[in-house]
Amino acid sequence: MEKKKIKRAVRYFLARILLRVAAVCGYFLPLFFTRRFCVFLCKILYRLSRYYRELAFNNLRIVFPEKGEKENKEILLNSLFFLGTNVADTFWFLAHTQKRKNLVNLRNIEILDRALNARCGVVGVTAHIGAFTIIGGVLTQYGYKVNYLLRNPRDEKMKGLLERGLRMQGVSPIFTKPGPSCVEKAIARLRNNEILIILIDQEAGNSGIWVRFFSRYTSAPAGPVIFSLRTHAPIVPMFMLKEGQKMSLSFYPEFKLIPKSNLEKTIFENTQDLISFLEKIIKEYPEQWSWIDRRWRITIDR
Repeated sequence: MEKKKIKRAVRYFLARILLRVAAVCGYFLPLFFTRRFCVFLCKILYRLSRYYRELAFNNLRIVFPEKGEKENKEILLNSLFFLGTNVADTFWFLAHTQKRKNLVNLRNIEILDRALNARCGVVGVTAHIGAFTIIGGVLTQYGYKVNYLLRNPRDEKMKGLLERGLRMQGVSPIFTKPGPSCVEKAIARLRNNEILIILIDQEAGNSGIWVRFFSRYTSAPAGPVIFSLRTHAPIVPMFMLKEGQKMSLSFYPEFKLIPKSNLEKTIFENTQDLISFLEKIIKEYPEQWSWIDRRWRITIDR
């Protein structure tokens, strides 16, 4: 156990170093150079970290069992390119306030506006696809009030970095712990007709709902469905997808909750439907999804 803690601490330390280097590049260097440099760093991390390599390949085998090792490796290497460019774009976005709108195109923003017209707020569901870290910052630029629901990182320093990065974009972070405070804040923001963004591709542990995600079961966050049921806030899927040198913040039609015979079944089946929808997005943009996160409880030698 002590060995695992040490290795985890080293990974967090290296991640913080990477983020700080990327932040410096974003402030002082041209975007094209920052992108290349961050891609280079991600490839170095891939080669140095056996843990992340094995984790990524295990995830790929679950999602694409029909593909061979060569095809999955190609997807993974391409995803490192997108990961590096997304890190670079995030810090460039933070540093260049006046040029932000030049970096992102909006797709189907009228879907979000119609949802907000109900005056119940909006639960925005997204995933670790593309530059998901700046969805809130883009929306605040257009006058929307945005909150991010985040799981507490094990590393307190990483939590501080995440919180500062969001607040620099005008986004309010809401951490899942302590639970009662999280629920109270989330509901209050929705009732104030604000947007609450939730990542639905994270392994939610004991607090989640066990659903089928590709070929295996995992614990998915039930928050989107629960908050929607409690506040009548519409659920709107939104993803920041790469389009050449720019990004596209794409909004998808409102996810309609389907009532079932009881509350427990309503939460379970609608959460499953959300995850099934996410599967289609991931299969459409596999290179833009992050493969280095632990989404299934797989035993990996650390």
